[in-house]
Amino acid sequence: MGGLLAVLALTFLFHGGQVEAQIQVTTDWAPVPSGLSIGDEFRLLFVTSTTRDATATNISSYDSHVQSAVASGRNTIRSYSSSFKVVGSTSSVDARDHTNTTYTSSDKGVPIYYLYGAKVADDYEDFYDGTWDNHSSKDEWGRAAGSYNVWTGSNSDGTKHGNHLGSSGDVRYAYPTSTDRGSVLSRNNQSRTTRESLFGLSPVFQIVQADTAPPVLSSAWVDRTTLKMTFHENLAAVSSLANSAFTVKRPGGTAAAVTLSGTPSISGATVTLTLSAAVLDTDTVTVGYTKPGTGTDNKLADAAGNEVVSFARRAVTNHTPPRLALVPKKLKLREGGRVSYGVRLRAAPSATVTVTV
Repeated sequence: MGGLLAVLALTFLFHGGQVEAQIQVTTDWAPVPSGLSIGDEFRLLFVTSTTRDATATNISSYDSHVQSAVASGRNTIRSYSSSFKVVGSTSSVDARDHTNTTYTSSDKGVPIYYLYGAKVADDYEDFYDGTWDNHSSKDEWGRAAGSYNVWTGSNSDGTKHGNHLGSSGDVRYAYPTSTDRGSVLSRNNQSRTTRESLFGLSPVFQIVQADTAPPVLSSAWVDRTTLKMTFHENLAAVSSLANSAFTVKRPGGTAAAVTLSGTPSISGATVTLTLSAAVLDTDTVTVGYTKPGTGTDNKLADAAGNEVVSFARRAVTNHTPPRLALVPKKLKLREGGRVSYGVRLRAAPSATVTVTV
């Protein structure tokens, strides 16, 4: 489950003088290319299995096609669909600028790999000089894309071609499976109404250590009918969390299990339970959790999918106020003197209340 929820942080980098979003993913995320280590950066390239014409003049139209392909592809990559962009040029934008792949001699960018495939280029310079390391293109599922033309509207260096996307005449296409370095991004022109695939390129991903530690209970407290448990990290939302997973007891008072009502709720690192009857301020309360053995989306876990381990009889701090209050709180009485005081009940009694002074 950790691979499906791999995002830990979004940061921004400068590559080739451009601001570039960077998404951190864990080591166990399935699309991480083999051979990479913690701290390494990379981007993912694919060829859409779906095709379209090249008549649109707005680059966003081609981005939408690429993003729709990602959103319907491997579930491990779908959550990043909106961050993918087309490797294409229109009259108003160059592919290298649109995809933040412009480079300098001192900053040539990061390696590019085919989605669930081999490395395509060592960096952005390598990507645009056509000396690709691999010509076995992949689609949004990581399947072999086959030998297809791909719309780019670009020159080999990623700048717009005279026959750019949306051109009124023919449009430039690429042939990525070709070993001819001049063809992988810019091969020839053809009618713009022809239906072809597109290149999709991901943002920069950086590999970080996977989170494998389960959430641990840090503290718990109760105040009358409300019991809250706080863990050392935030918990993921759970749609089917049930009271049956929890056991609340007050062995120091009535020595009985406490019935729960309503539905448990999660907010950040805190789980809230509602007791069907208030505990007393003199009760020693404990709480336990038993991880369900069956069912779906009913276990406490963090965002990485690490599930809370079952625990029993954890001490709960009792913040329930006393049932009786002496008014005034302090009495001064001299020998032979007289003093008045009152006893105030904080709640309506359910039985006879005896006060011993």
